[in-house]
Amino acid sequence: MILRAGIFLGIALFVTIGAAKAATISISRSETSEIYYVTLDGEIVANDYEQFRQKVSTISKAIVFFRSDGGNVVAAIMIGRLIRMKNFITLVPSNTRCASACALAWLGGAGRFMGENSQIGFHAAYDAKTRQELGLGNALIGAYLNEIGLPYDAVIYVTKASPSSMTWLTISEAQKMGIDVALFEPSDQQPAGPSKVVEPAQSNVASQLHQRSKEFIATLYRTTSGPTNEANAALNNIYADTVTYFGKESSREQVITQVQLFLARWPIRQYKPKEGTVKIDCDEVALTCAVTGVMQFDAQSPLRNERSTGEATFEYHLRFSSSYQQMPKITAEAGTVLKKSLQALSPENNGSPSNTPDGYSPLGVTPGNYAISENISNGILNMRSGPGQPLSSRSQPARAE
Repeated sequence: MILRAGIFLGIALFVTIGAAKAATISISRSETSEIYYVTLDGEIVANDYEQFRQKVSTISKAIVFFRSDGGNVVAAIMIGRLIRMKNFITLVPSNTRCASACALAWLGGAGRFMGENSQIGFHAAYDAKTRQELGLGNALIGAYLNEIGLPYDAVIYVTKASPSSMTWLTISEAQKMGIDVALFEPSDQQPAGPSKVVEPAQSNVASQLHQRSKEFIATLYRTTSGPTNEANAALNNIYADTVTYFGKESSREQVITQVQLFLARWPIRQYKPKEGTVKIDCDEVALTCAVTGVMQFDAQSPLRNERSTGEATFEYHLRFSSSYQQMPKITAEAGTVLKKSLQALSPENNGSPSNTPDGYSPLGVTPGNYAISENISNGILNMRSGPGQPLSSRSQPARAE
């Protein structure tokens, strides 16, 4: 297979990037090519998957160039999975080394290439503190290699070297182990024109998740602004089985009970996202989206002669069961009040004391800083947003009784 002209752009980036303590991820494209050139240079650290995902999320065709001595195994596996899902090509150019965790990410390529004098090395996973071989790490590697279609011989080959040694891949060894790889010969190519950084179009999956999340939030606030019986009926289809609800791991039933109590307390409600504040960030591999913004609220209780108006931030983490699922589930919810005005509905009760706390909580919004931490085992991304403590350390949202 001959790579298109323009691949020299990616190789040339290595000349100017230089060695880095943490991975530097860059993207370029020639003016005459549809292919993007992604370079990953330096040690792979835990948050590099998120950096890589964000930068390539809207790219459909790419060649990924590697130069790294390794790093975080979980991040490398996640990068490799994303590369495979998007059918990217991977390349370790001539006179360049990609070892340890880097080599795992390189294996994710739908097409794999190595330069004539490149070094691609493998060894067993190990504990960074003790330097001892780590069985769990090797199990993750084995599962990943099986996922991308490599045979058991390849799994053994990749993990057989001890942490203090290295197995260097050759074309002949790759063929014996069932690892498809081709030699890249730059002499077959012509140098490309000047590089150009281009804002890529949004990928189909990412676009679908983004649009569905936007529609979900609009429907959520439209439903909870309607009659209480209709809002209550919709709750079972909104939340996941387990929800990180304002800092506490709660069952769906527990969350629904709290929301129903609130809806009953404020029977007349109107909620709507403030125009221009909604931001949606989706992970098309994990099929999750984080939606943040500011919500404007107007809640009334004729029975208590009270009206509460104001604005509050909101944050939802949504999970789709597949890229085709129309309606996601809420897996985490948080927010904080920005401003609030509490007043009587009728003049005769002006000045009446209110037992509504300052932290008016439409759908559970609570004052103060907040953060979401969603930890998923086996290498799925750790997510955190905003200042403050993890939600697991936060108390329940304040509500009017």
